[in-house]
Amino acid sequence: MCNLERDNEFNIEKEDFETWVERLELYMDVNRLKEKKVPLLLTLIGSKAYDIFRALCTPKKPKEVSYDQLVSKFRDHIKPKPSVLAERSKFRARVQQTNESTSTFIAAVQKLSQTCDFGENLEECLRDQISHGVANNDLKKKLFAEKELSYAKCRELIMAWEGMEISMAVEGSLASTSNSVHQVRKFTKEWSEPLGLSVKIEQNLNIHNINVSSIMENIFEEFVDVINDELGTYKIRLVSVVTKQDAKPKFMRPYSLPYKIKDKVGIELDKLVAQKRFIPVETCEFGSPIVPVPKGDSSLRICGDYKNTVNPNLIIDRYPLPLPEDLFQKIANCNWFSKLDLSQAYQQMLLDEASRKLLTL
Repeated sequence: MCNLERDNEFNIEKEDFETWVERLELYMDVNRLKEKKVPLLLTLIGSKAYDIFRALCTPKKPKEVSYDQLVSKFRDHIKPKPSVLAERSKFRARVQQTNESTSTFIAAVQKLSQTCDFGENLEECLRDQISHGVANNDLKKKLFAEKELSYAKCRELIMAWEGMEISMAVEGSLASTSNSVHQVRKFTKEWSEPLGLSVKIEQNLNIHNINVSSIMENIFEEFVDVINDELGTYKIRLVSVVTKQDAKPKFMRPYSLPYKIKDKVGIELDKLVAQKRFIPVETCEFGSPIVPVPKGDSSLRICGDYKNTVNPNLIIDRYPLPLPEDLFQKIANCNWFSKLDLSQAYQQMLLDEASRKLLTL
């Protein structure tokens, strides 16, 4: 039998009574103590809560009241039952907020439903509210078009859609540069009344005519190997993905893509193949679904969802990341800095032969 600890006592000021009672009942189930429900409840409830029990059970003593009655009396005392009508109004008004993920939205709706007393209609009400409250209009239309839409299927469709609608803001910029050139300006002022003298003035200023744009052009020509429109590649070494010895290949079927981006995905795949970033294969043991991620310039980044295929089989490199203080100390006396912008992220890194087979899309 498990030993009871003082930490198991109910803290009326910090804990939720419903959660605590659930844990207590699990404890009693594990240790087969159902016949001692009342003594355990009154022992672990804490001194402040026990005083409340005594007041609620008067003229009887708490130990003379059944377990269910004790729980019910205490629940009604510290948390009076709310109006079902008011709770359902909150439930109906809950919609997905800006920048709120669909998984968070679904969890919030489910929590609100706990006090709505929907009974056997719970899943139907959850389905209706979630499909009505999602922020994405295209997703909403897709859900409304389903003829036989159960709550489970509704959640499945929404979560699959969220995998394709990952919002990632990718910002990149070049350093602002300025080439200053002195400009000669003409300035005249009327110093005296005209004298009527005819004077010939020759203006011949020998000033260098500087073309500012030529400065940048010279830089581009000098460093043409690193400044061009082609996608750069990380060339220091090949990247290896290390798997466990008992790794088992897993192939997942592709996600359904919204019709409005299917053509864009195809164009992006052809582009990556042409750039030799992707290599077409006929067969594969590992296969992960494509997840297209919209970028700020309206293009798409092709990513893979490896959480259920490759990730469980990986040996993670637990490299300790340096603290900001350590980095600042190392660059304290530096004068020149550069910003590395991998616009295509991991697509600019070359994989070794073994790793390529693991990351097939």
